[in-house]
Amino acid sequence: MRFRSLRSRLLVAIGTLVVALTGATLTYVGRLASQAVSERVSADLLKSRDTLVAAHDARYERLTLVARLLASFPDLLALLGTDAATIRDFLTDYRERNARDELLLVLDPRGAVIARSDTFAPFTLPDAANRWIEPALAGRPVRGVVDVDGRAHHVVLVPAESGGTVFGFVAAAAPIDDRWAAALREASGKEIVVLGAAGLAGTTLAAGRAPWANAGAFGAAGVTSAVDLGGERFEALGVADPHEAGLRVVALQSLDLALAPYRNIQFGLVLLGVVAVAAGVGAAFLLSRSLTAPIAALSHATGEVAAGHFDVKLEVRGEDEMAALATAFNRMTDGLRERADMQKFVSQSTVEMIQRGPSTPETRAGSRQVITLLFSDIRGFTAFAERRPPEEAVAALNRYLTLQAELVQRFRGDVDKFMGDAVFAHFTGDDKALDAIRCAVEMHRAVRQAPLADATLPPLALGIGIVTGEVIVGSVGGADRLDYTAVGAPVNLAARLCAAAEPNETLLNDTTFEAVRGLVAAEAAPPITVKGFTDPVAPYRMRA
Repeated sequence: MRFRSLRSRLLVAIGTLVVALTGATLTYVGRLASQAVSERVSADLLKSRDTLVAAHDARYERLTLVARLLASFPDLLALLGTDAATIRDFLTDYRERNARDELLLVLDPRGAVIARSDTFAPFTLPDAANRWIEPALAGRPVRGVVDVDGRAHHVVLVPAESGGTVFGFVAAAAPIDDRWAAALREASGKEIVVLGAAGLAGTTLAAGRAPWANAGAFGAAGVTSAVDLGGERFEALGVADPHEAGLRVVALQSLDLALAPYRNIQFGLVLLGVVAVAAGVGAAFLLSRSLTAPIAALSHATGEVAAGHFDVKLEVRGEDEMAALATAFNRMTDGLRERADMQKFVSQSTVEMIQRGPSTPETRAGSRQVITLLFSDIRGFTAFAERRPPEEAVAALNRYLTLQAELVQRFRGDVDKFMGDAVFAHFTGDDKALDAIRCAVEMHRAVRQAPLADATLPPLALGIGIVTGEVIVGSVGGADRLDYTAVGAPVNLAARLCAAAEPNETLLNDTTFEAVRGLVAAEAAPPITVKGFTDPVAPYRMRA
């Protein structure tokens, strides 16, 4: 009678085994955690290598854009025949007016430096004729690392020409220093040490923590190695600069910091191990199949739920604690299945709003927010749907909407809703306008390339409208049916710009363009009359 309840039987089994199993479980869990962290850190470092190389390429592309823009100015071409002081004044004025921090150099047709934007001190590009001038005249990209006043710089050189005549050359340079190391850390999420042949060029570590004197002291690139920094263990990976073999960018990730969460949950893992062993081994020796069978069924069902399969059901037998547990488990899976199904029909912002707590008059009234809104519409889908069976048309539509929704999520946006063959999404954060434009570019590309990967899809195109403005974000609807969305004039304007956009075209409002001026290629489009707006709207056009 004293073992009639399930609780008493489990307490007896667990009490008998827990002392002996605790020590073994602690050792096993600790070893597995250390091994998993080491493997994950090594894999993360190897993945960061591509990120670091991409960051270098992006920096060279930015320098190339600055140099080409400056070389295209007619005012600069006219000044190439004047004195160095006048040219330097022009460069200094250009940097101040455009808030540029690059070092700018102007060279004569022979490759001699005429003027620089930071000082009157003389400077000479090493091996200018062979290394820089000849490749530039041949139309090849000219990039490299050059020492300027004792500091290594990434340098790009382009010809300044007009009508086929080269009047000189323009170089744009950016220093390889602690700020560059910080930019690499932001891109990769790793601590960074930049090593040159002569010594430390830049780092995100505290002063004196870098253990290498120069690139030669680190060794070969592409191999991970362990290093101790003041008692903290790190894994390090060296990446060679694409244009300077003697430059090393070392990415570091702390093994101790990565292992800390495992140590914090080690006690919980021990308890789970004890329960699992007690339920499996102890119950097998001490209890009958009437107890072990329900436990095995519950363990299997828990694994199915953990894998995302919410249709699993436990058979309820009797009226003891195990039967109550099976009933509660079935109710839980029903709730999880309903929640998972419902989340597919609402936006992520709606889910987050619900998770914050019960709706109040304040949350229903909404809040003013400046966000970037994106409307995209599939051009030609209606005509396609009229010629195809409904099932085929819906399948194609879902494929194209899925492509766009995945891109919105990739660029930190949120799909507010689908409206037929149109997508309404919004973006927040400091880079909301740039994120929306990048998303639009990739959406155009994805829709164009989709028929190449799947011949059953029709060749269609998108028209996209992007607007940045202040809207009301809140719950809209009646007492029994609410929609958490954004409302306001910018929403209507984004929809109108989407409708006015040609296939493979994106229209931006002036606020969006001003937020990304100098970062994207867009041209002013003729003003258009927009329904609901008194004055014509002057959008900016981007073509895919």
